[in-house]
Amino acid sequence: AGIKDHINGPIAYTPDGNPMVGPAWGLRNFWLSEGHSFGITAAGGSGRHLAEWIVEGSPSIDMNGVDPRRFSATQSTRDFIKAKNEECYEHVFVIHYDFEERTAARPAKTSQIYDRQKSLNAAFGQRYGWERPNWFAPQGSEPFNEYSFHTRRTNWFET
Repeated sequence: AGIKDHINGPIAYTPDGNPMVGPAWGLRNFWLSEGHSFGITAAGGSGRHLAEWIVEGSPSIDMNGVDPRRFSATQSTRDFIKAKNEECYEHVFVIHYDFEERTAARPAKTSQIYDRQKSLNAAFGQRYGWERPNWFAPQGSEPFNEYSFHTRRTNWFET
């Protein structure tokens, strides 16, 4: 008999790999629940908390990690989104570490003191698109995050 129908749906990734659940930035009464890269596995929970947010004014749990407003305008450019989405796809089946800082499309935004911090051996992370030091490596050491599954922390604890 063979294949009669073939349906192919794209896998939705966001720049940080987390779904977007909550109010859309800049729009009134427009709510999102998308970017669930593993399909319907989170449908019940995200639907419940999105409904609470809409009806009650806030969800009963902290939703900051999936709030669509967590992205800045700098993180909404085509080049940034493409680089971060490819990075998310590459990291689907690898170990994810606490405090992990991924490097694609970075630095996106830097402050006026970025170069000075870099010269002082800063190991950078990014929040809301901004590069900021997570820690400073001792002189003579490389400022990079070394992840360990055994210690559940990065090497900055050792400095």
